[in-house]
Amino acid sequence: MAAALALAGCASNDQPVDLGPPDMMTPTAAELLTERPYTISTIPPGYTDAQTWPLVLVLAGAGDEGVVTAAYLGYTALSSQAGFFLVAPDADALEARYEWDPSPTHFPNFDVEYLTAIIHDMEAKYAIDPARVYLVGHSVGAEMAYRMGCDDAADVVAVVSLAGQVTKDPSQCMAADAVSVVEIHGTADDVLGYNGDVQDNPPDPTVPSAHDTVAVWARNDDCTGAIASTGMTYDIDVNLMGDETSVEAYSGCPAGIGVELWTMQGGVHKPNLTAEFAPDTWGFLTAHPRP
Repeated sequence: MAAALALAGCASNDQPVDLGPPDMMTPTAAELLTERPYTISTIPPGYTDAQTWPLVLVLAGAGDEGVVTAAYLGYTALSSQAGFFLVAPDADALEARYEWDPSPTHFPNFDVEYLTAIIHDMEAKYAIDPARVYLVGHSVGAEMAYRMGCDDAADVVAVVSLAGQVTKDPSQCMAADAVSVVEIHGTADDVLGYNGDVQDNPPDPTVPSAHDTVAVWARNDDCTGAIASTGMTYDIDVNLMGDETSVEAYSGCPAGIGVELWTMQGGVHKPNLTAEFAPDTWGFLTAHPRP
């Protein structure tokens, strides 16, 4: 996991990145969608192309299916109620294990190109609002959502990351457009540590903490202020007493852009989520459409 994280950087979204072997051409969108067809989990009730609609992509952690993770996060139930398109694509099978590849090289899975193709395909077929295209991910799915924010910021408006991380190397995450981000992380996460590396002894200093992760996005988004408590709290973990989650946010961000860290005191890598998780995080997304 730490090795994969070290590769989870970003590049310009102007052109597809092809850093594979010289004889390995980046597949076209049509080729990727033929090889890896996706299913729409929710078409909003009462859909009409007379108006535009939000699109949410949910990305699962290693070994998990997208539809299972969408249900776990509460987004399957919420999608019909709130009225947004929901797509929960699966990672490509690699050694019989489904896992997104958040590497900045993209090769060999070309997951950035695949997810970009899904977004563009949805926009071609339905009245999707390009100012409201959101990614929600857990664990390595959250890292993949961040990779999309880094490398395809033209399409990705905002990201909800549960237990994710992004590289500290500025050269690997230089998003071309501002992306609003909320990182939700438990202080007892023993997989992707809240304070950085928890898998090596001594810890690898290149592995980012939760605060390092949101700092990357504050830098990318040209936020000029510091991170500070907002005074907001949430109850999003059934197994923890009271409103265990506190909110910090950067000030001085451009109008319409938000960068926040929600800290679950005592929270683990895969918390037992309350029914409020989906509406609370959806509230962040809807508050941050692309200006």
